[in-house]
Amino acid sequence: MRTNPGFIAGVAVLVLSLAYAPAIAASPLADNPFIAMCTGTKDAAHDTPASQVGLVKALGYSGTDLIGVTGLAEVLGEIDRQESRFFALYTGGNIDPGATPWEEGLEEASGRPAFTCGLLRYSPRAINNCMAYVF
Repeated sequence: MRTNPGFIAGVAVLVLSLAYAPAIAASPLADNPFIAMCTGTKDAAHDTPASQVGLVKALGYSGTDLIGVTGLAEVLGEIDRQESRFFALYTGGNIDPGATPWEEGLEEASGRPAFTCGLLRYSPRAINNCMAYVF
């Protein structure tokens, strides 16, 4: 009788998984939060930061994110008050000459364990000026 090599490999993975499960559960990798994107938390009944953060918590999510910096201070304050978490800020930068490079209010998220996704804004003229230096 011959044993299938795939079966032996499967049993080995199962045994190793069970042996290392306590170490994995105690590691920082075990904190794998499930977040609600802010685009799905606003409706007629949830139009304030307090009600949106409350909805996210009531549905069992670990926290949320925000697109743009409008209302950022209020959202972060509510997240702190309700002991939720902030994970990401989607904001923009601008490479046009003379333009403000970052959105005003971005500093509100400074020092938080969240990532910032920077969307680059530009006009065709700015790109043409850059291309003149590249080529």
